[in-house]
Amino acid sequence: MGDTRYAVHHLGGRWGDGPFPRLTAFSSDFVHVLYEADVDGLPGPTQTDGNTTIVAACLAGQRGPRTLNLTFNPGGTSLLDPADNVRGLYRPTLGIDFDLDRGLDVIGRRQLDADTLDAVIASSNLPAPDFLSLDTQGTEFEILAAAPRALANACGLIVEVEFIEMYRGQKRFQEVLDLLDGAGFAFIRFNRMGELSGPRRPLGLRGRGRQIWADALFLRRPNGGGPISATQLLKLAFTALVFGHIELALAWLDQVMADDPAFAASDRGYAALLREVKREATGGPMPPILSRVLPRDKIQLFSTTPAAAWAELFELASFQDPSYLAQLDALACVDTTPFERVLRSYGLEEVAAEVADTRRAQAREVRNTLTRSQAGARSP
Repeated sequence: MGDTRYAVHHLGGRWGDGPFPRLTAFSSDFVHVLYEADVDGLPGPTQTDGNTTIVAACLAGQRGPRTLNLTFNPGGTSLLDPADNVRGLYRPTLGIDFDLDRGLDVIGRRQLDADTLDAVIASSNLPAPDFLSLDTQGTEFEILAAAPRALANACGLIVEVEFIEMYRGQKRFQEVLDLLDGAGFAFIRFNRMGELSGPRRPLGLRGRGRQIWADALFLRRPNGGGPISATQLLKLAFTALVFGHIELALAWLDQVMADDPAFAASDRGYAALLREVKREATGGPMPPILSRVLPRDKIQLFSTTPAAAWAELFELASFQDPSYLAQLDALACVDTTPFERVLRSYGLEEVAAEVADTRRAQAREVRNTLTRSQAGARSP
């Protein structure tokens, strides 16, 4: 059955955290591994828990000596030299303007022996990562390119990516995207967007910043790769669920046999959650789909009709059934559903709230379109 624990590896663990949510309901299921190259930045005992392993390691694209550039703001410390194109910019944080002019000044250098992530995992007898997150100040691409075994096991990743060159020679978002796409991952969304502002002005004379970097979420594609064990399928479904990607989670869960011991008999909290999710994820009305309700002889008219009048072009008579309309009305109004209650019972409050908001909004929109379509059909 393999290791059923869920292993989260975070590269760049200076402050003892990573972007994967810490979920109390599943604390005994998780193993956390934090890597940090700067020994002065290793998390202290108060920053971690009993399920966390801290690894002092300089991770790179290949084994060999590297120079770690220590910056005025320790969060900017990198194996790469800072670039000049963010000079003059700043980031307002907790009431302080974190200036890049001084923040990325190199105030010291340290010679380290670097190694690949795959090699460090193997030599440290660590569990293979089910989820990887990287915040290594410009070296994310080279680390991932040299970690095929870690990527082969991972369900998903969050990678800090840049849209400009913050460090000399670094790869940017598109190159990271291409690398992970080739490894079987789909780019899902930017979970967090990083902005810099500048030149500085007094309070009251400030506006929007520039989007310079982001935390990019990638999840494994359901149709990619070879055979996958039931345990891995459950971890893939759980990963998608935690980040709110319900349809992708259900696509993975559909591939698990209900009587598989890894699913039916597992005592892992995430397996219990998924059993309840599978039980409640049944039925429900499907909205109309464009390719089936737009007649071919109205395609040209559709391209010239304002969006507010599209409903009059669609053939929606089959969706005017009273039982279908009643289901829409219920979904638009009910406070919570059994599916959402399952998510909340396991501490996934934000996911449940987003599912509920989406349910209400889309049910109302379908109902409104059907109403407009029926009104149009009655017009002379």
